[in-house]
Amino acid sequence: KWEEITDSELNAFLQYANPTMKMGDFLQGHLIYKLSIGNSYWYKPTLEAGKNKGKAIEIWLMPANNVEVLAGQSWMNPVGGYHLTTNTTVRFEPEEVYHSKFFNPLFGEFGSLYGQSPLKAAAQTVSKQNQAQTTELKQFQNQSPPYLLYRDTKDVIMGALNAEQREQVTNLFIGYAEKYKSGHPLVLPDKFGMLNLGISPVDLGILNSSQEGRRILCNIYGLQSELFNDKASS
Repeated sequence: KWEEITDSELNAFLQYANPTMKMGDFLQGHLIYKLSIGNSYWYKPTLEAGKNKGKAIEIWLMPANNVEVLAGQSWMNPVGGYHLTTNTTVRFEPEEVYHSKFFNPLFGEFGSLYGQSPLKAAAQTVSKQNQAQTTELKQFQNQSPPYLLYRDTKDVIMGALNAEQREQVTNLFIGYAEKYKSGHPLVLPDKFGMLNLGISPVDLGILNSSQEGRRILCNIYGLQSELFNDKASS
């Protein structure tokens, strides 16, 4: 039978991991580091004196991207410690740190000191997702005329439009766009051609690429894409 304990000092960890972080935030940070980087490190300072000497009264989440695992002296002691480098470098003994990691098949490159992130298998997908976001943003930031209209002079004796004629045509289109939204023909006195200046987001397939990338990332983690608002196959 299980007995509920309500007066243990460990019960404090049900609410707070340390004075600045609730346990829910701590676990969320742990999962973010491990699922994205492949490693998560916890530091547990212990009491150095008194009857509770050696006990940990709080735990701290270390920034995994700033932690270096130091190799030990032999295969029986593979970890020699940890370096945390931020503004300064602090060394931690092996017994002070809890290291949670994924399995790393690249033993020859890193040994078994670091875990491998699932995102490594989807590195190109992540890169493409980032590029799709950047491309879409640039489409909004650097909007230019989507196409050029020009007078087709192949069968016309006169030359190209002068500045005044170009302005008249421009004003004609602007006025038409303000008056008629769609469904009404526009009759021009001359034959005009059109030259596209760029590729539209639809032609680039940014939206489809982003959706497919999301599904690939979900597959990497063994999750259903419907859980992340992918309504295409829900």
